[in-house]
Amino acid sequence: MVYSCQVISKEQIYEAVWKANPEHCGAAVANVVYSLRRKSGDEYIETVVGSGYRFVG
Repeated sequence: MVYSCQVISKEQIYEAVWKANPEHCGAAVANVVYSLRRKSGDEYIETVVGSGYRFVG
């Protein structure tokens, strides 16, 4: 995985996925991360408070 163990901000995720200005991205990214965790398990996505998310695995 390219971003393994690297912290990625919500803004970076939003820009990469939706290719739009990440001005109001918080809820959209949080909802997608929630869905991914339900499907894959909590052990693969770690929340880094104040920074974003870290993909571990």
